[in-house]
Amino acid sequence: MEQAPEAILNVLIIGAGQIGAFYDTPQDVAILTHAHAFTADPRFRLVGFYDAQPSRSQQAQARWGGQAFSSVAAAFQNQAIDIACITAPDEVHAELLQKLATYPVQLVFCEKPLATDLNQADRILSLYQQQSIALAVNYTRRYVPQLQTLRRNIQTGRYGDFIGGCGMYGKGLLHNGSHLLDLVQFFVGTLSPVADHKSIGETIYDYTESDPSVSALLESTRQKQFYLKAIDSRLYTLMEIDLMFERGRIRLSECCRQLEIFDIAPDPLFAGYQGLRPTSCEMTDYTRALAFAADNLYQALRHGAPLLCSGRDALQTLKLCKSLI
Repeated sequence: MEQAPEAILNVLIIGAGQIGAFYDTPQDVAILTHAHAFTADPRFRLVGFYDAQPSRSQQAQARWGGQAFSSVAAAFQNQAIDIACITAPDEVHAELLQKLATYPVQLVFCEKPLATDLNQADRILSLYQQQSIALAVNYTRRYVPQLQTLRRNIQTGRYGDFIGGCGMYGKGLLHNGSHLLDLVQFFVGTLSPVADHKSIGETIYDYTESDPSVSALLESTRQKQFYLKAIDSRLYTLMEIDLMFERGRIRLSECCRQLEIFDIAPDPLFAGYQGLRPTSCEMTDYTRALAFAADNLYQALRHGAPLLCSGRDALQTLKLCKSLI
């Protein structure tokens, strides 16, 4: 007996910018945009784009297909929208999330951060729960299979207890630093600032006045410290994480695309001492993270799978970021 074909879900992209449409093309192997992720998967139909600048919607339509809509209302007028993606600037996320809650959409997939205001984010989560609309957020690295496996290995104790770490980033705590903090919390659990965290680090205005890059000292629920270091993104782009465990070390570099694992081994020169030796180094499937995200959204809507990054997850990260500014 042949299986029935899987239902096709209609997708609208709101915000025809780089992450929405222009970081890649249909011919590229890497999947770096929402448009590419949903057009490359036959379980989805991209109905089109809406952007506050009509010319951008038209350019995105020319590259990816669908329609260029004059408004969100126009997109919903003549067809069902199952998934709406918000890929507009950070400062309008809350406004768009509130607007979409008035339409018959099943799931909203929002770029990070969830909002720039904590109270707004809280209200949005309550609103979406009341309206029975699923809410997912694109903390991209959560969707990478190798990093999901790494998280399982950490949580099952393969490396022993977390004993400390550090991370470096730039281009705004909310805009880019939240990616780093979300991933660290994904691995080792809740972080919180130490009481005098602001006295140990600098603030760099390398993105916007309202979203600087800050350095801070954090700690885990077991009082193990994590140092967050801001690096001026006007010099170069950087995102790295170094996590130390009782039985090894985990290092993520190349904007967290490269994963290195270090195990404990005897020092080759000095008898009786132990050091850390690299046992594996691989490039993750980060360049297909949005394709994995699209699959997770489909599995959540059609088969009840849990969202890998829910609105609740994103709110926890936002609360941590706001505690540091």
